[in-house]
Amino acid sequence: SPILVPQASGSGAIGASGWQAAREVVYQRLLNQLSRGYDTTAILQFGATVSAPAAAANAKLSGAGRLTDLSSESRQLRAAAGDDPDAWRVAQLGNAKTSLAAGSDTVNFALDVSQPARHRAVSLQPRYAVNEIEFGITPVEAGYDASNWLSFVRPFDQFPPTAFQAPLGEPLVPIPLRAYPDLPALVAQRAQTAAKPQSVEEAVHWSYLFTYTHQGAAQDQIRIELEFNRSPQTARLAVVDRSLFGALAQYAAASETLWQILGGLEGLDSSADNQLLATALDSYAGLAERVAASWSAWWGLGSCDTTVAQQALRREAHSGLLPAGRRSLAAQAPGLEHKFYHYLTTLETGLVNGEAVYLQLSLTQLDGDTDLQWPSITAIREDGAEATLVGQTASGNNRLYDFPTGSDANLMPAFSRLSFRYAIGGLHIADYQNATAGVSVIRNAQLLGPDGPETCSSFVYRTAQLGFPEPLVPLITVDTRIDIGPWSSDPANNPLNQVFAQMFDADPLGRQIAVAIRYGYTLVDAGSDSIETLLPVNLHPRYGYDATTVSGIIDAVAAWQTQVQPVTSGAVWGFAINLYSSTDPALERPLLELKNLVSPIT
Repeated sequence: SPILVPQASGSGAIGASGWQAAREVVYQRLLNQLSRGYDTTAILQFGATVSAPAAAANAKLSGAGRLTDLSSESRQLRAAAGDDPDAWRVAQLGNAKTSLAAGSDTVNFALDVSQPARHRAVSLQPRYAVNEIEFGITPVEAGYDASNWLSFVRPFDQFPPTAFQAPLGEPLVPIPLRAYPDLPALVAQRAQTAAKPQSVEEAVHWSYLFTYTHQGAAQDQIRIELEFNRSPQTARLAVVDRSLFGALAQYAAASETLWQILGGLEGLDSSADNQLLATALDSYAGLAERVAASWSAWWGLGSCDTTVAQQALRREAHSGLLPAGRRSLAAQAPGLEHKFYHYLTTLETGLVNGEAVYLQLSLTQLDGDTDLQWPSITAIREDGAEATLVGQTASGNNRLYDFPTGSDANLMPAFSRLSFRYAIGGLHIADYQNATAGVSVIRNAQLLGPDGPETCSSFVYRTAQLGFPEPLVPLITVDTRIDIGPWSSDPANNPLNQVFAQMFDADPLGRQIAVAIRYGYTLVDAGSDSIETLLPVNLHPRYGYDATTVSGIIDAVAAWQTQVQPVTSGAVWGFAINLYSSTDPALERPLLELKNLVSPIT
């Protein structure tokens, strides 16, 4: 298959002339040595126009592709794109043949790249060093020809004949890694709240922190999904993975247990009455049928076996970076908005003191939501050393983060196993009442960078998305004394209006609260060391907030004050207000506890 989507039509399309010629090169390498065929990184294909007498139609020029150093301009471009301008030094081009039959044809070079997992792309400056001619070509059997050969004393790249021109330019070759990526692992998630908030507005915000670990290749990108306000209803909804890789992953997860049970087929109790064995056989048969049905459909396109090829399904050239169907779940849940945010993380490498290290992380928002703050990111080595990445000014939906590289910095070795801790701040508890994260690896999707052509789906590998078993439900408990302003018996001017507006983020619909009222009086005024006594006035357990809530609290305070006649000079009304989940009404504990709100009595 062509590596890049723009090549998926025309001569590069599956079954077309260019595709057939490239496949023949791989086929010949396999006939020579299996490992050579499997080690082929890519096929470089150039168009050729030949004008020659009819007698030369059964002859072919042959020669190797030779690589030379890049021009200074190309080196600068590759370095700016995050690629290694010296990657060509670990690349090698094979021999290519050019038919001397008059007309148009292709010239195909096999490219081998050492350590392909370290290079997303390689920029080359090749020369076609023709040094032989093959003639008298007679087919013997499939894949093999008998022929005669003559070697030229002077190779064409150094002494080109007048009629021979082969300007190959400086192609930039994508390097797809043809191996399934390692799974990432989620390590931890937690909530972080303000240590000593001085206002209600500061107290009602929290940060969601999660950590994942992965050892990636240059072709790997991490797709992150943030999910907020998952309700018990949507927790039961999932997107079914019906792909071949999903079926194989399901089999891999269950195979060890299945084979242990199926070992009982050789036992004395292997009869139809053995329900455990029968269930295991049914499960195994079902998995085998799924894999078999998907196998030919996935791999059969272009197969030499016509029966297999007929069962194949033509895949989309590029299936996108967002998981299908996840956003549709949000519309199926009542209550608070069910929110999804998706990001793509790309790591760039470079040399520091001769060591390959990570230099930059690129974070791209994949969907239209932009109301979240950009996260802060910390990289963590396996030995526990941490490095806080420095974020640049965001540009549109992308933000770059620089790894520290100073003399005293903790360098992060490239392609090693690292953990990354993300902290998403500024989450209002009324709008973001629970959170969870999912991560997956996408390999080969953007081999020529985010602005380059997309990779054909045949070469794009994706791991299943891994997520935490349950969303994180924060608990914000604030004991700090917060002055909400002087008390007023006028409901329109009472300071609790502003408190509730800040607690609900100006959206009071469906909010559940609990309110405790106290009377406070200063016994000893000694500044920060003052002694204050608090007496209980009223307690209203969990109930729904409405337009009469503030006036009801005012009435409760006035009734107690009329009955008790407390001293008002230097006294305060104290409030402890809890906010409960709108996403999960069955959750008994609150999300927010403001325990020490005070309003001076005037």
